[in-house]
Amino acid sequence: MKKNLLALAFLVGLLTCCKSEDAPIKPVKPTDPGSINKEYMSRAETTFANIFKYYWSDKVRMMFGSYPNTLGTPQEPSSPDYDSHAYLWGLGSVVSAFNAIVQNTDNVDFRMTYESRLKETLLKYYNTTKEPMCFGCFVNPHDQRLYDDAIWVGIDLADLYSKTKDSWYLDYAKSVWNFVLSGKDDELGGGVYWDENAKDSKNTCSNAPAVVLALKLYQITNDAAYLENGK
Repeated sequence: MKKNLLALAFLVGLLTCCKSEDAPIKPVKPTDPGSINKEYMSRAETTFANIFKYYWSDKVRMMFGSYPNTLGTPQEPSSPDYDSHAYLWGLGSVVSAFNAIVQNTDNVDFRMTYESRLKETLLKYYNTTKEPMCFGCFVNPHDQRLYDDAIWVGIDLADLYSKTKDSWYLDYAKSVWNFVLSGKDDELGGGVYWDENAKDSKNTCSNAPAVVLALKLYQITNDAAYLENGK
């Protein structure tokens, strides 16, 4: 079954962020809201740094799906290993964490440290063998694509565009929406399927966030088609 990379990484971050080689976390007096906000941001950035420290592989430019992993050992493959590296679901959690920090800080250094690696990794999952093109569950050439996994990524990409105005994010958020529309029909009372390859159920996890993505794209583009589909 899928492993939740963010949950694992969050625990690793908490367990490792106070080790001598990592940035220590100091207690904050609750009477100073400004200090509390700064401390929470510091904790978030420290945890995120530890996610990359323990889950990122420079060799294959991907995130591992669990910890401990084979990083730095002879068993690490020279090409992506579909069993040990993160599914899109897990990678999407990292993108979501990145988005949350970017939304709440103007620390350009943080964004520049991780942005290019996240973009590079996401493109490994971007399946170009089928129309409409979109992110798959695994790196290519696997072609399984789940609507909800892609939608969660699309929501974060839309948010990142709103914050950064980087058209890269908007272009791929729109491609996620085009994929969503391909999974929508009038069967089973309407709505979006869960699995592109097994269209036998339409789940909350694909329909509810599809509304969120549609309305975020409407806010960005003012294109009424997104609003109507969201409704």
